[in-house]
Amino acid sequence: MPKCQQAFDELKKNFITAPILVHFHSEQETMLEIDASDYALGAIPSQCQLNKKIHPCAFLSQKFSSPEMNYDIHDKEMSVIIQSFKEWEPLLKSCQH
Repeated sequence: MPKCQQAFDELKKNFITAPILVHFHSEQETMLEIDASDYALGAIPSQCQLNKKIHPCAFLSQKFSSPEMNYDIHDKEMSVIIQSFKEWEPLLKSCQH
């Protein structure tokens, strides 16, 4: 039983100390990270918080459609940029940095 409690305590610690989602603040420095694979896209807007650590504000993950899977990689990467700009347009337009 002690091993189970130790594992549980370790999980609790990891959950509360891991980078967590933060509320978006337009006055803070914002970064948009994007990636595309052969099958899916992913994007994360992140912000530098007062503690100088970067925290994610949201996540976007989506599988490419059958026609999109045939795109060249640079077209897939551009589609992620466009999709994330559409998804977070109001937030990104309000950015001061």
